[in-house]
Amino acid sequence: MTLKAVCRNTEEAEMCETLSKTVFPPEEFSTLEPLLEDERGHGEVFAIDQNGEFAGFLACLTVGGLYHIIYFAVKENLRGQGMGRKALECLAGQRPGKRILVDIEQPVRGAENLPERLRRKAFYLKNGFAETETKYRWRGVDYEILSRGGNVTKAEFWKFWKTLENADEKYGIY
Repeated sequence: MTLKAVCRNTEEAEMCETLSKTVFPPEEFSTLEPLLEDERGHGEVFAIDQNGEFAGFLACLTVGGLYHIIYFAVKENLRGQGMGRKALECLAGQRPGKRILVDIEQPVRGAENLPERLRRKAFYLKNGFAETETKYRWRGVDYEILSRGGNVTKAEFWKFWKTLENADEKYGIY
């Protein structure tokens, strides 16, 4: 397995966009274009390549020593085969010394998709991520930050986003 950097207006970019429409609710995802067009160098998109076949993608924002996965998807027919684990290992191998962050919906009692939230958290914890103190609310949903490669404090997390100034306008998120 390899992670291939995705450039805009390519077949890989189109495959990532198509997959995103099948796995993310419309209110959580708009397009990868802002990340692909990021001239400041904070946005990156990687196609997950398994033996020459597109298997999914990772989309990340990076500032300093923090690397935040904001979108991560594996094709449905390839799930449960270790593809996600391998992709996270590849990413960690390509970013030595970086702390990799992911935000997940908090598995709170009464959540409509509680089993999915619990599975997602267990997946990340099993794959080297740890809980942090950082929790926040966005668009009415409670999230928590998990980190691999070292803890991240609330102050560091919010400094990360402050550095990305106007992230909601620039990247269509947060």
